[in-house]
Amino acid sequence: MKFLIHETLRTLNTDDVFEFGLTEISKSREHPDLYEAVTVFIRNQKPKEHKTSGLSELTSCAAS
Repeated sequence: MKFLIHETLRTLNTDDVFEFGLTEISKSREHPDLYEAVTVFIRNQKPKEHKTSGLSELTSCAAS
């Protein structure tokens, strides 16, 4: 699976591994100034996908 944003979390007291990612980011049809994405949650290599809406644009600013 290809992620645009991906993060892995490991727990201290168990062997559980949690992953979070965003895929397929697109503009919302209902609200043109917002975005939608497929959010993927993975626990011990078992993925669950959710459609997430109402996301605002992320921008980065370079420090001068």
